[in-house]
Amino acid sequence: MAGHLAAEHQRLLDGQERLRAIQAPTDATAGGAMDQLVQILTDGGKIAELTLTLAGSAQRDWLILGARMAADASDATSTSANCRALYESRCVASAGERESVEAVIRAGGMVRLAPRVGMSMRLADEAIALLPLSERNPSGALLIQSSVIVGALREYFELLWERATPYGVPDVEEGPLPPIQMKILRLLVQGLSDTVVAERVGVSVTTVGRHVTAIREALGVQHRFALGVVAVQQGLVE
Repeated sequence: MAGHLAAEHQRLLDGQERLRAIQAPTDATAGGAMDQLVQILTDGGKIAELTLTLAGSAQRDWLILGARMAADASDATSTSANCRALYESRCVASAGERESVEAVIRAGGMVRLAPRVGMSMRLADEAIALLPLSERNPSGALLIQSSVIVGALREYFELLWERATPYGVPDVEEGPLPPIQMKILRLLVQGLSDTVVAERVGVSVTTVGRHVTAIREALGVQHRFALGVVAVQQGLVE
């Protein structure tokens, strides 16, 4: 057991060293041509726009590490991909910061907390990553399209994710579904379309679809037209 923990700890250390190398000062490349696979961006507005574009174009996964990026947490509400966000525990210390984190959950994403994540990044599928040039200066960013580097970043995220604590999981007395899914379920039982439900809840139609799938799985229902019957039987709706 001790040997396994030591090996896992070494993996984390190795990952951190690789990431420090990625974010090292770029003075050596300033006088030469920058590899197109790693680009430096300095316009905060364009970085925020690019973040939202990447989130919207992600097909499978949109990974959020750390909260210090130009687009803040709004990128989580713009993606139709599977969204996972990992923040430092202190990010939920105040009401304002907690609201940004919980916006990810309301949009259908999963959130976990760790004592320290060491860096910030956004990662679309396994193709593109966006990192701040430095944690002290989030207005600049590195756009990385190298599969080798992005793969290392993805591995680092997964290592941290395994050890992080889930956030926003409802208490037992709240029932089998998170609050947002309870709200969606009640609206669906009223016969409202996904479009109307999305408008009422304040999320995208795609996000509503993801929540409906999660609701069916939680209630053990194969077809969404049976949700109302099962919901009434379980006392979730009247």
